[in-house]
Amino acid sequence: MQPLSPDALREALFNAVDEGDLDRLSSLCEAHEQAICDAFPGWRTVPEPFREGPSLRWYIQGMTSVAQHMAAMRGRPELFAALTTVPEGTQALLRRLEQALADIDALAAEGRYAEAEVQARAALAETEGSKSGHQAMLVGRLGECLFHTGRVAEARAPFEQTLTLCEESGDDQGALAALFSLFEVHRYLGETAEAAGRAERIASVLDRLGDADEARAFRRRAERVRAGEPRCRVVALVDGKPAEIDELGGLQGSVQFIYERDRPELRASSIATEEGERLGAAGEFVRALEAFRRGAVADRHAPSPVYQAGVTCLFMGRAAEAAGLFRKTEELAPGWFRCRAYRFLAERIAAGAVEPAVFALVSDFDRPDLDPAEKVRRAREALTKADLGLLHVGLGDALAAQRKPIEARAAYRRGLDVAEEPDVRTQLLVKLGNLVDDPAERIRLYQEAVVLDGNLLFAAVARLSLASLPSA
Repeated sequence: MQPLSPDALREALFNAVDEGDLDRLSSLCEAHEQAICDAFPGWRTVPEPFREGPSLRWYIQGMTSVAQHMAAMRGRPELFAALTTVPEGTQALLRRLEQALADIDALAAEGRYAEAEVQARAALAETEGSKSGHQAMLVGRLGECLFHTGRVAEARAPFEQTLTLCEESGDDQGALAALFSLFEVHRYLGETAEAAGRAERIASVLDRLGDADEARAFRRRAERVRAGEPRCRVVALVDGKPAEIDELGGLQGSVQFIYERDRPELRASSIATEEGERLGAAGEFVRALEAFRRGAVADRHAPSPVYQAGVTCLFMGRAAEAAGLFRKTEELAPGWFRCRAYRFLAERIAAGAVEPAVFALVSDFDRPDLDPAEKVRRAREALTKADLGLLHVGLGDALAAQRKPIEARAAYRRGLDVAEEPDVRTQLLVKLGNLVDDPAERIRLYQEAVVLDGNLLFAAVARLSLASLPSA
């Protein structure tokens, strides 16, 4: 065979790898074995024209595959050994970068994002000029630090850089992670068209990787984002996988309902909210309220710290302030948990129509340490103070837990007689529908709950229940 120059030989070999022509690769390695061994050390330095994009992938894949073929088929392991041998100085750098990544992750897990950002920037300074996997991970970590501390617009550039680095190196999983981060950046900033475009790119990558189900899910998500997501809605988790309520018809498995917002919650906010919840559970309401306020400042779009601050104010007897916080929660995420029912109760307490102690009795219904009989006693005590639909919900639930369906139905029916607030009425309609014997009445109750839609979670349960009834 005609001798080839080192560059021509390299091009022929790498093209054979790129085209998947194993016979051609084997033939070239057999005919030019010694020439390949002689030229290979020089090939380890990637020439300038091949240092970016598809050319870099072509070069790296070609060099690696040739080295592997020579070791496996020609008995020449020294090429692959040379390719995988890392100089001591490089090994020391890699060890430092691995440690830096571990330290950054530990700091971020504790919510210490300012310190994590400093570590990320220092480690990135050591990788300047390189395009290693470590650099891509460090840039991604920097983006996460900026994102979760509220500097969302600033996080876009690091995530874009991470995406470029991962695409150039052929790291599909890293590219997917970067695309998803950019998707969330656009959603948070309200850039719906850009977010939808990122979702479609994610779907394309998933298609190429053979994950057709996830690809379809992301295309549907792109459609929802482009159409304009509700600020708050309920979605289902079917065996841990998210699904829209209208997609549940043909799905099998355990179903759990969760609230879904049009924006992700920033981690700095959720950490403060979690701290507030721990303090509130311990009865340290003043400190809890301060933590919730920090959470609201960290993420001005997050409903959780505002909602929890409202609950805390109710426990502290500050009903008017609580009502204002629940109204703010409704603005941020309409229908978030119990913000509608609790706003109604807080307004009644603030107006002097309901005793402040009633809220403490309502909160007792959620206590797992109280048995149903004690909850029944407390509900009936509370009803002597105020004939509220929310109290009839608690009484009916406790009676149902005692396996007293007739009495529970009576409690729910009485609740519907007095309940003015749509959130509570939705709950009562669904709970009563679950217990009545007449199928026609059950359908009517569920349908009314769906139309009312006062409580998003129970309205979703009603829709799913109706879908399971053949005559609905």
